[in-house]
Amino acid sequence: MAYYTFTTSNGVFVVDTAGLQDEVIAEFKAAFGADLVTTPDTPQGVLITAETLARVGALTNTALIANQINPNVAEGVFLDAIWALTGGRRVPATKTRVTGVLLTGVAGAIIPSGALAAVSTSGEQFALVSSVLLDIAGQGVGDFLAVNTGQIECNPNTLTVVVTGAIGWETVTNPTAGAGGSAVESDELSRRRRRVTLALQGVALGEAIYSGLNELPDTKSVSFRENFTNAPVVIDGINLVAHSMWACVDGATDDDVAKVILNKKSLGCDMNGATSVPIVDPITGQTYTIKFDRPTPVPVMCRVFVKNTGGIGDLIAVVKQAILNYAAGLVNSENGFTLGTQVSSFELAGAINFVAPTLFLTQLDVALLSGSPVWLNLLPIGIDEKATITESNIAVTLL
Repeated sequence: MAYYTFTTSNGVFVVDTAGLQDEVIAEFKAAFGADLVTTPDTPQGVLITAETLARVGALTNTALIANQINPNVAEGVFLDAIWALTGGRRVPATKTRVTGVLLTGVAGAIIPSGALAAVSTSGEQFALVSSVLLDIAGQGVGDFLAVNTGQIECNPNTLTVVVTGAIGWETVTNPTAGAGGSAVESDELSRRRRRVTLALQGVALGEAIYSGLNELPDTKSVSFRENFTNAPVVIDGINLVAHSMWACVDGATDDDVAKVILNKKSLGCDMNGATSVPIVDPITGQTYTIKFDRPTPVPVMCRVFVKNTGGIGDLIAVVKQAILNYAAGLVNSENGFTLGTQVSSFELAGAINFVAPTLFLTQLDVALLSGSPVWLNLLPIGIDEKATITESNIAVTLL
């Protein structure tokens, strides 16, 4: 029997299953005679099928393992391990927190930390963060944290079921909704974020600053420019003073952005931007005024003409949601509407067909929301700007 190697210097060798089965049949006939009947209903046919499936399984397993050393397609713990080499990590899952929860019962009763309450509509349980002592009126206020990670819904006045039988605890209710809570970052989002944080361990270089800013929680996109000359210049429409850097950050808090810039920039490097944040260097005690910019929103609108080919319920809603998902970066690893990203009617059309392949789009145009619309295929967006779109600014016409 031939020796099969599924990997070459060019990567994993993917064979055609039908062709592989033909090779197995040829091997059986070489061993047992050319007149051997190999139809699937014969014992030898069953053996041929089993051998073919075994080789396909070996190939599939080889391809899967081999792909785990490629960070662009790696998954799970393999992706985490590769990402750790450059100091990055997957965003962990978080829990929903409900603050200002009212607890009532017997005066002087102590509700211990970890006591459980549940949402009446879903049964999701929340644990008391710190012990609460009920006052002389039999009331106390505490914070609860969801037992499970993820975006657990807890609307006002729904955390009302007492689960833990703490002595003296009678009722619980939440005047405000729960906040926060998110699932662990997906492989798709992790791979995309890894590509913009490769220089996370570096300093001074533009890529290091860019990586550090992209690593911050809730950062959506970053623009960066540098003036290494000794005179003011204008780069891509941005005014930069001599020997300075400029960053525009969409997302993250002002303090977090300022701390990254202070820690990553080179000594003596000047800064530009309309946002100023005073930051104290924890080592020297010196106060630095860190400057950067926030994106200018550019509202856009689009019109879509689509043929109803059937098979889709609310066609207009599907089209609108596909565009909104694309803008938010939720379609097929696409970045969506980020800083300096032009708005393309072709990409929007592709996003719609990715979600609903059976739709037949005849036309899709985009325009700026301000003034009389000039419908185009491509809208340029400055590096300090970010396109935005709402459902009300998407017009869908069924043909």
